[in-house]
Amino acid sequence: QLQLKQLQQQKATSETFAEPLARRLIRKNSRLGVAEAYTFPNSVPLGTGTFGVVFLAKHNRTGIERAIKRIDKQLVPDPQMLSREVEALKLMDHPHVCRLVEYFETSQHMWLVTELCRGEELCDRLLNMPSGLAEAEVARLTEQMLQATSHVHQRSVLHRDLKPENFLFVGGRDGQRDDLKLIDFGTSSSSRSTATVGTLMYMSPQQLRGEPASRSDDVWSLGVIVHILLTGQFPFSTNDDRRFQEMSDRGLLQKDVQEHLAALRGSPQAVDFVQKLLAWESEERISVEDALQHPFLSNCALSPQEVPLSAEDVYQRCARFSASCRLRRIVMAAWWHLRLFLC
Repeated sequence: QLQLKQLQQQKATSETFAEPLARRLIRKNSRLGVAEAYTFPNSVPLGTGTFGVVFLAKHNRTGIERAIKRIDKQLVPDPQMLSREVEALKLMDHPHVCRLVEYFETSQHMWLVTELCRGEELCDRLLNMPSGLAEAEVARLTEQMLQATSHVHQRSVLHRDLKPENFLFVGGRDGQRDDLKLIDFGTSSSSRSTATVGTLMYMSPQQLRGEPASRSDDVWSLGVIVHILLTGQFPFSTNDDRRFQEMSDRGLLQKDVQEHLAALRGSPQAVDFVQKLLAWESEERISVEDALQHPFLSNCALSPQEVPLSAEDVYQRCARFSASCRLRRIVMAAWWHLRLFLC
């Protein structure tokens, strides 16, 4: 019975360690109000959205700058949307996903405190490059978007609104290259969801038909983004929502996309990559894991030493190091006992 109890305790401990570190650290701040915990040095927002506004804020105790998203509950049509966004963000701990620090809630607002990403949106970068980016840069940015999406999917979450506006640049100072971070989990869901959400022209054919959500929907959205990065254009003949919806309703969209993919110019690896991301049928579409192994991305592959560590990676490495130290102490003690016995 004692051994059984010890095994149960070990199992419970291992399950606790397996839980993402971010989720165990992020909690709703019920002790202080947001105005007590943070100072807002500027009333001008960093950005605005459909349901809220993002402000720059400074933590009163540490002085660390954060971005705080204030969401007006009355504007949100589905109350579950807020809880889904918070729960999804609590699971995320990756260098290319914007990290939630804490959150506050009042009767009228939800306040989401995240790390501050000072860079421009990916769509702003595209506005300055109307004919598209160089393939090497597209490959570098695409790998980061795929890594972020892979992390989201590993947490059993679908983002469902991947688009250039939801990727922010960070870094880029002192000669360092800038990297992307994924934001805005307001439309995220599990794979069981059948609700049609997202931005129309980034929706997969399956989303447009109202089919249950799947990981391949996010892959299609990434395919649209990659096509824009390479060419400066959508992979269809319109950028108007009404015309796009009309083409979809009349069954004209598939042929239009296929014609654009057939006319795509670039290296054979780039063309093949985009065609696999934008395969019309979901079962023929490349997976995120296979996309990360595609030859198109090999030019920007990072060595393991160059990949920044997440908080969970650091925690696991510290745990392994601590365990190895204990093991060394046990081995050394046994060795000394054996040496004394032999002497």
